[in-house]
Amino acid sequence: MDWENMTVLEFEKCFDTEEKCISYLRKLRWPKGFICPNCGHDDGYELSARPLIQCTVCHRQTSVTAGTIFDKTHKPLTVWFRMIYSVAQDKGGASSSKLAKQFGIPQKTTWHMLNKIRTAMGRRNEQTIQLSGSIEIDEGFFGKEARKCQPEPDTQTQVLVMVESEGERAGDIVMKVIDSATRDDIREVVERYTAKEEKHSFTADGAHAHWVLKHMGHDADIQPLPGKKGVQKLPWLHTFMSIARRFLWGTYHGVSPKMLQLYLDELCFRVNRRFRESTICESLLRACTFTLPVTYAELKL
Repeated sequence: MDWENMTVLEFEKCFDTEEKCISYLRKLRWPKGFICPNCGHDDGYELSARPLIQCTVCHRQTSVTAGTIFDKTHKPLTVWFRMIYSVAQDKGGASSSKLAKQFGIPQKTTWHMLNKIRTAMGRRNEQTIQLSGSIEIDEGFFGKEARKCQPEPDTQTQVLVMVESEGERAGDIVMKVIDSATRDDIREVVERYTAKEEKHSFTADGAHAHWVLKHMGHDADIQPLPGKKGVQKLPWLHTFMSIARRFLWGTYHGVSPKMLQLYLDELCFRVNRRFRESTICESLLRACTFTLPVTYAELKL
């Protein structure tokens, strides 16, 4: 399948039936042939009456969508695939109200589907993103009248941002909601999203908690530089924080604190694949296939 040169019409032709969508998911999950998730045996046969595969050893019947975000869905896979394509191709993000009108389904259902997709984006980021080299790091506040200092507790959510600095261009980015900018919070995010057993070079502002970077064995340029000097010192970080705020307010007109991480995951997923946009839909379909199910109740917590 030629993802790099695929048009929207070609995409719709490739996935215009449930059978084609199921076939694609099957190839993604079991590229070398069916593997029973119950006993691990590598032989099974498709049932004629239902879209299930039955293991020849333990006789467990398995759906190709079981264990994915499509598990127990009441919507056709053709709708799922088209929505994933829309999300992947829309750089500005797609709101649930917009897609609800486009697909002719309830807004609540669209919201649920979109946040399942964002969950897959976030989990894919956790599995694949490892920053290295020169990294800009700082915290920012997101919410009404977001600003660096004197946040309003009821309207502001603190986010730790890290950006690879590659001179004239930026590399990958990470944005993680944190309770507070403590040493423990910073250490946890840095350990999770930087290449292991490597020494990195961080550039930060003068926040006291940033000294934990030196204690972790990294090089760290930590100096308090307010206002424009801070922007000049951390140019890529401020650029992406500005993009994130426009993304959240321009498309979604604001996001609640408890949902903020999912929307940041969407932004980071797309930004980190901006140099291979032609295959972002394939990457997102793969992420959705290998992400465990999440329920509506879990998303609303």
